[in-house]
Amino acid sequence: MIVRAAPTGVASWHLTSLEFAVLLDRIGRDRVPFPFSWTTRARTAADLRAEREAARRRLGDRSLLAAASLLGGPGLQVTACGVESSDRRVRIRAATSYSAIPLHSDRPPAFPLHSDRPPAFPLHSDRPPAFPLHSDRPPAFPLHSDRPPAFPLHSDRPPAFPLAVVVVQDPGPTSDTGGTVHVHAVPPERMTHTLTAALPHRRAGRVTPSSVSRDDVVRAPSSHLHDSRGDTDRDRVIHILDGPREGLGEIVVGHGGDGPLEAIAGRRWIDALGDGRYLVHATDVVAVLPATAQTIAAALDDEIRRAGAVPPVTGTRS
Repeated sequence: MIVRAAPTGVASWHLTSLEFAVLLDRIGRDRVPFPFSWTTRARTAADLRAEREAARRRLGDRSLLAAASLLGGPGLQVTACGVESSDRRVRIRAATSYSAIPLHSDRPPAFPLHSDRPPAFPLHSDRPPAFPLHSDRPPAFPLHSDRPPAFPLHSDRPPAFPLAVVVVQDPGPTSDTGGTVHVHAVPPERMTHTLTAALPHRRAGRVTPSSVSRDDVVRAPSSHLHDSRGDTDRDRVIHILDGPREGLGEIVVGHGGDGPLEAIAGRRWIDALGDGRYLVHATDVVAVLPATAQTIAAALDDEIRRAGAVPPVTGTRS
């Protein structure tokens, strides 16, 4: 485990994926939360037990335990999942103690769950999911234990100060495994900035910001697919949605346990091949916007405010 002062907040810890699994076990979580994965080089159960015990002895930092405990708390949760070229996965999850947002909302979701037109990238596929939610392998550590957690997940006392955690996992050797896990404890107002700064770096796209009625996108003839950028909003939107890409992903705001969040709001990003990154927001209107990390962070802050959890503002985002 490596500990460093974080440039954007309180502290950062850099763990192996096994250390991260043990960390979650220490705070009473029975599994590593979505979208993370872990692996080990242990060849036998005895070797794995020894590795886990050694990791447990290294993970006594109460600040780290406090930050990790937010992943199982009632506050705001944000996940960012995606894929780059060569099938490299993006795995990020963030949480904050600042405020809980409603579990239910009468607002429609930020992007439609059903459509007459297939989505720009498939929500379901014949391929197995990139992040399996279930496995026929037994868990590497017990789902239940008679030992109390080393650090309480809940308390009758409010936290001593507002805190957020952003957890980022590097791509692993294969698409199904993750690499080093970076745990960043930051002030709540820095959460979205820290999350978006951890996305793969891309320049903003060059196509003019455009929006069009969803019905117009659904009715677009197939001849528009992979067409030139065009001169109308509809042409530009369809060019981004259906053109070749080198990366894509989804950021979801909501609540959830160890699995995917119950979405209250969200945005998608598309990295258009040879062009740059776009942020996609789809309701009754489909909008695409050239996106920097700051653009995405600002959009997420807006979604969080609309969802009912308003982070404090202490300064201008750099």
